[in-house]
Amino acid sequence: MNDYVTLDSKKYKALFGQWGRQKRKPAKIRMLLSGAVDVTYGPGEWYIWEGAFIVPATPDSGFGAPADLEASYAKTTTLAFTDHDGEEYTVHFVGVLDRKTLTPLLDGLYNRFIYQVRIIRVS
Repeated sequence: MNDYVTLDSKKYKALFGQWGRQKRKPAKIRMLLSGAVDVTYGPGEWYIWEGAFIVPATPDSGFGAPADLEASYAKTTTLAFTDHDGEEYTVHFVGVLDRKTLTPLLDGLYNRFIYQVRIIRVS
């Protein structure tokens, strides 16, 4: 198990307690006029990773900088993703990319940015 994930060939560390994977089963539920419930299930499952990455302003070799993460987010194509367990997926980087800083000096050597992210598996 790694202490980082890899997204678009760059490594990122997640904040403890603020990162997780959800497994969702696609389904459509409707209430019939008789009062019965009709449920239709899709053929697959969704994996969604959500949480917070902590990204240093000056990262170590192999790790992503804020500009790298924001460039990956701007792409409208699928991306390679490797989770903490080393499992590889093809994903989309979706939702709002929310960025906060931990110090007032944005480009300071020790500054860290907190990014709220959402990644959804494609295959």
